[in-house]
Amino acid sequence: AFEAALRADPANANALSALGRFHYVAPLILGGNPNEAVVLLEKSKAVDPYFYLNHAYLIRALRKTGQLDKAKVEATYYRAKFQGLPAAERELAAALAP
Repeated sequence: AFEAALRADPANANALSALGRFHYVAPLILGGNPNEAVVLLEKSKAVDPYFYLNHAYLIRALRKTGQLDKAKVEATYYRAKFQGLPAAERELAAALAP
């Protein structure tokens, strides 16, 4: 369904985000791909920079793929952009948890 939505509108931030989060959480055997998650979440973030879950899952995906420096940069940006939003702060804590 997300892929069909992206065929219809490649800049659909909701579909990019949902498919990126799927690729982050799904095991490889079920089609998940953390590298694809990074690509999709970066695209979604570019379309909708105000959706904090894009940033939180991007941090997770970057960490999962070993891109720790990029994850730190994204976390710094996230802290500055979403400071004071309790839900966003919880997501960041979860994204940075070991």
